[in-house]
Amino acid sequence: MIPNSAIDNEKEKTNSCFENLKKDRWHVHSHDQHQEVQNTSFEDYTQSEYSKEESTNVERSHPQESFTDNSCSHVSQKFISPWEKWLIEKEKQKREQLHKERAKKTLENVTQIDMEHMKQQKKIKESENTFRWIQGKNLAEKLRIQQERERLKAAMQEEARKKLEMSEKAKKNFTAWLQKKKEEAKATKMAEAEHKKEEEEKKKKKQALAEEKYNEWYKRAMKTQVKPATNGMGYLSGKLTGKKMTC
Repeated sequence: MIPNSAIDNEKEKTNSCFENLKKDRWHVHSHDQHQEVQNTSFEDYTQSEYSKEESTNVERSHPQESFTDNSCSHVSQKFISPWEKWLIEKEKQKREQLHKERAKKTLENVTQIDMEHMKQQKKIKESENTFRWIQGKNLAEKLRIQQERERLKAAMQEEARKKLEMSEKAKKNFTAWLQKKKEEAKATKMAEAEHKKEEEEKKKKKQALAEEKYNEWYKRAMKTQVKPATNGMGYLSGKLTGKKMTC
């Protein structure tokens, strides 16, 4: 859509140029200067103008006013020749064509601006979507790293707990084993002491039995022993004693 300000500016430029053309209309001397804007011949235009004047019977000395268009002021027809009318009409057509071309170009520029604006909006939207995607990706990565850290921390804590549990269990087992060994050593020592005591008792009993047997034997031996003669010869302490018997 063409802004109203651009159209108003074009109208002002057209009115200004047309006013300048009216001021300089008496200085136009050459037909060749405006030959490039002619769509119809000057003779045809002049003939039509004279026909209009004859049909209306209007004297050239009387002032006449007409409206060119909404963008132009009242143009005085006093002392205006057909050539000038034709020139003004051609200039008007030229200005209108120029106005249309400028309006078309303005429309194209506005359309181009709108397209550029749409492209920029699209780029901004794509950038925002990319930014949101990157933010989501970073957030997901941070969440993954945090979860991995928590998992590793939990695994380390579980491993430390198991090690502590195993250490306490090993310590408990060692204490129980040591206590068992002490009890076994004590039992062994008591058994050895008991065995030694039994051995000593057996030895004592055996010794007592041996002494008893010896005493019994000695008593029997003393009872059954033959007494030597009084004057017999014998040895006492390795010495020969007594009297030697002779036959």
